[in-house]
Amino acid sequence: MSEQLFEEIRLARLSPEAAREILIAVALEQSDLLARAATADRARSEPEPMSGARADRVVGAVYKLLAERGTSAQLDADSAAFLARCGLPAEEAFQVQATLKVLRRQGLVPAPEWKLRKLLAEHAPDVEPSAVVLAETAHALYRGKAAACLDTDERWSDTTSDDVELMRAARRNRAAPAPATTEPERSTTAPPPPAVPTASANLEPAADLATKVSPAPVVVSAAQDPDIPTTITGHTAQLAATRLQLGNWDEKTAGQHISVARLLTRIVQHDEFARLRQCDVAKYRDVLLGLPKSYGKSSKDAQRSVAELLARGQALPEEKRGLIAPTINRHMTQLGNILKSAASYGLRTAETIDLTGLRAKEGERDRDQRPPMTLDDIRAILKGAPWHGCLSEAERLEPGQIVIHDSLYWAPLIAIYSLMRREEICGLMIVDVHFDVPVPYFNIVRNKYRRLKNPQSKRKIPIHPELLRLGLRAYIEAIAALGYDLLFPELLPASGKAVLGNQFHREWLPLLTHTAPAAVEEGKVFHSIRHFGNQQLVEAGVIPDWRQDIMGHKGTSEVEERYRDDVALRRKLRALKKLPNVTAQLQAFPILLRENVVKKIGRKPRRKNGNAGGSVPASGS
Repeated sequence: MSEQLFEEIRLARLSPEAAREILIAVALEQSDLLARAATADRARSEPEPMSGARADRVVGAVYKLLAERGTSAQLDADSAAFLARCGLPAEEAFQVQATLKVLRRQGLVPAPEWKLRKLLAEHAPDVEPSAVVLAETAHALYRGKAAACLDTDERWSDTTSDDVELMRAARRNRAAPAPATTEPERSTTAPPPPAVPTASANLEPAADLATKVSPAPVVVSAAQDPDIPTTITGHTAQLAATRLQLGNWDEKTAGQHISVARLLTRIVQHDEFARLRQCDVAKYRDVLLGLPKSYGKSSKDAQRSVAELLARGQALPEEKRGLIAPTINRHMTQLGNILKSAASYGLRTAETIDLTGLRAKEGERDRDQRPPMTLDDIRAILKGAPWHGCLSEAERLEPGQIVIHDSLYWAPLIAIYSLMRREEICGLMIVDVHFDVPVPYFNIVRNKYRRLKNPQSKRKIPIHPELLRLGLRAYIEAIAALGYDLLFPELLPASGKAVLGNQFHREWLPLLTHTAPAAVEEGKVFHSIRHFGNQQLVEAGVIPDWRQDIMGHKGTSEVEERYRDDVALRRKLRALKKLPNVTAQLQAFPILLRENVVKKIGRKPRRKNGNAGGSVPASGS
């Protein structure tokens, strides 16, 4: 490989002249696009919050990062210095990183090969497009785009001061008396026309202007500190970056807060805390009630105007319009976080804002929102082909001779015998499972694949003997031997962004429908297994303290929550053994993994239309 690479370098390299020509061509083309976009932004009746010089510089920083560090670049601990070179404050790190992820998701990073070949054909047609040449072309492309995006003065500079000086100079010229001179001899030629001052003209020396015009002193308040963003979207971006750095939020939570801030500014048509009133946030809640229930699932939603979003919602049946109560309450909570953080920096709203009355009231108690599975439901599900033998990997629901060990096989069993949440199971890493200890256990902690619902969700759950009998350890050892760190690698989404539990749900729902159709009609979901187990523990007389530690629930009193130790693993195991043994009839089969897991074939992106899997709802975790 090295010999081939050196031969390519010797025979085919992009000359500095060609690279410079590509850089200039890309920069000019990008600059023209940005100029037209800037004109369109100024003409918008509803300005976009993420626009202007700031937005251009964020994109410019992304391309500069790619040019300096390659297509796999990420911001590191030295991001503040890098952002300063791009004319951005340190709090824009999150926005730069988020923009880079969007460009990768859209297929723009790495630079598309067809684009690179087109540039070569136009500016270096005699050079063979080898891997080295394409890499050099991509480098020139990134540099050109960065240069155009970071050159914001021509598009966004404030010309007001130039215009003011132009006006003052014209006024002085008009008011100045004509100098006393002797009458000149008459000439037969016409006098030259008077010079017309322009904004770019050097009207007077700077020293003269300084003596003639005394600027008023500028008083800067604490809220105008240039290091503290004062806009709604700017402050929210800083809040998100801070919470990420402190480990209080994950990227999903940070992104949700930023989306809330952007939607709010689109609705009220400004980006200032000082203009925010109670009626503005009430209008925000009302808009949530008119949006399509699918709002936010399409990347195009961020580009649609509020009026367009409401029109799309109005065209839908009532059952598909309006965000559900828990989602509205999440929006109110996150908006409250933004307002509280802004107040801590001295950024005040126009009036005191109360979100309490805008929260949605959920009509049912928590225990009634998801009906629990019954023992008959559980037994019906476990009669399915995945645990006794299926026809093939593609036909998991049809009886056959093959038992495949994957998330569809293990996740329901783990849920039945551990009472863990769907996402806690699907996001388990190999290092989270401990066997060589007196009581084998799952260590439920936050990891790179998923967050935890709340602080009390961090806990240890004993591994039930039935899971060990059926071969859980052999399965994990087989997955680890292939180099994976995730317990169920087939759940990794193609985009790298989707929730792992939602990937599992696309196979779970057909299984549930096939084995327990009555449970589906009654609104039972995967989470109903957890409710079933908790009810079984109640009936078995397991005390609340033990159940709370197993379920990851908060104590009902200050004494329970703060002043008692975590129940020992042995006691938890004793409680879990009181669950009904619903797998006694299952046979332990030799471990057989999915073909795509063995061959390390990643999940393919779902088609937007015509894919049956794409129509499976992701709710009901």
